[in-house]
Amino acid sequence: MRAMVVHATTDPARLGVLPQVVREELGPQFLSHPGARHAYWMADRTTGHLLAVTVWDSDELMRVAAALDGAERAVIAERNGLRILSVQELDVVGAHETAMSPEPHLRWVRATWVDGLVPKVHRRLPQLYREAVPDQARSRGFCASYWLADLSTGAALGLSMWEGPAELSDSALDSRRRRKRFEDLLGCRVNAVAEYQALGVAQHPASEANGATASTYPRSPVLAAADEHLDTGRVLLGQSDLGTTLECPPGALLAVRGDRSYQVVLLLDGQAALVRDADADVVPIARGAHFGASSAALTRANPATVLATSPVKVHVFSKSEFGTMASRLPSVADELIERDMSR
Repeated sequence: MRAMVVHATTDPARLGVLPQVVREELGPQFLSHPGARHAYWMADRTTGHLLAVTVWDSDELMRVAAALDGAERAVIAERNGLRILSVQELDVVGAHETAMSPEPHLRWVRATWVDGLVPKVHRRLPQLYREAVPDQARSRGFCASYWLADLSTGAALGLSMWEGPAELSDSALDSRRRRKRFEDLLGCRVNAVAEYQALGVAQHPASEANGATASTYPRSPVLAAADEHLDTGRVLLGQSDLGTTLECPPGALLAVRGDRSYQVVLLLDGQAALVRDADADVVPIARGAHFGASSAALTRANPATVLATSPVKVHVFSKSEFGTMASRLPSVADELIERDMSR
């Protein structure tokens, strides 16, 4: 996932009209785009500083939406007295997302800015996130959490969301403890912490409907392998003219070692097992996993056999369909190859 963070400012006296602007204009505009996941608009009511965070399934979809909406957003900003200060594009290192009411009258946000992350510690961020979120989730009024980072600059932003100012205040001590551990382990610097009141929330209808909590880095190693693919899968299914959806019974061969069909398979539902070699190196895989992209890209035989171990639903792309998708969404294709379960 990718995130766009917009810093803006306005006269604090004009903040009263912004929840309506979010609800009637900015929120629907955001949700009209493929790949739109969650969005949060928040403000410091004393200074008039505004922070908008939009979370997307992929970098391509985020950039396409930004290009389409740029002029309209500028008109909305000018009409409401907003001045854009800066725009950042960040990787989503971790996300704990919960379906929220679009009426955020009791929701507050703590934002923590970090400098000095270096490449050798960047890979440790997901593990630290897995450690931090269960700790946060035990706190009263906790709603959601995001860790965003830009490895090229060493900057990062942590967001935690709370139901009200009392819950935000109650969490302050634990938050300071987590920040200290973060600095000690990674050698970076927390350079600012700010608290905001929410102006509005927008979320994809599927997230709102199921009410489930999702993490980009879940605890189980098998689920971790699968869940890292789920966001890519959503993007692929957005290409409705490509691929075919099939249902297969337990025991069905989804891929055969040595085969040269060059199919890319996305596991939509159910479970399967991947067998790499004659020594029966078996890797269980679950919903969201995909395989075959590296073979299709390199025109090589499948390196593994994949067997359905439960009833499964799969979406299958031929080599030519994979090529079409790669031309539309090159970084998604690169991610499919990089995270190919059968690679």
